[in-house]
Amino acid sequence: MSRRDTPLQADVSAALWKHVQGLTGNALVFPDADAPDQVLYNGTFHKQCWQPLVRGLEAEGLLMERPWVHDPRHSYIAHMLRSGVRPNVVQKRVGHERLEYTLRIYDTINLEDDQGAADAVKW
Repeated sequence: MSRRDTPLQADVSAALWKHVQGLTGNALVFPDADAPDQVLYNGTFHKQCWQPLVRGLEAEGLLMERPWVHDPRHSYIAHMLRSGVRPNVVQKRVGHERLEYTLRIYDTINLEDDQGAADAVKW
């Protein structure tokens, strides 16, 4: 359960797969500088790609705040839950061992949820 994948819609996945067919080495989006034909692992990606990208965007004044590398994953999970995907499906798709973790971290209540709960009660 510790694997951290972010499954995509079939059409997005197919388009990406078609795009990367035949790409190797420096043609990869994030090649490993020490082994260009290899896919990057998390720590290497963070050092070689993410940190330089963020520093560059900060230097250009294009960031309001420093993003974390997992922010796209967190947004994806939150959007699935807000869109009505059952929590146990989200849990399995993103590799959380326990459902409670998925709900505690990502299923936060906002004012729309609170108003929706109030409106659901019929007197």
